[in-house]
Amino acid sequence: MADQSLDGLLRFYEKKNMHLPHVSHELSITGKDVVAELEIAWPHKKRGIAIAQQDLEQARAVGWKVLTVGEALKEMNK
Repeated sequence: MADQSLDGLLRFYEKKNMHLPHVSHELSITGKDVVAELEIAWPHKKRGIAIAQQDLEQARAVGWKVLTVGEALKEMNK
């Protein structure tokens, strides 16, 4: 279940007929230890949204484009 702060984003993606993301995605490199936990993610695109700063930084460090909830909301309102 996604954090309630993401409800509006999930509804937005659904309304726009966008590919719906995975919820509570654990990012691991080659199936090993979990590097980061993303609230929602599109693994095939290496994109996601993180709440915890540490998860955001660790996912970015391995080549993912990860936004904060605030950044994602700004993108939604463009």
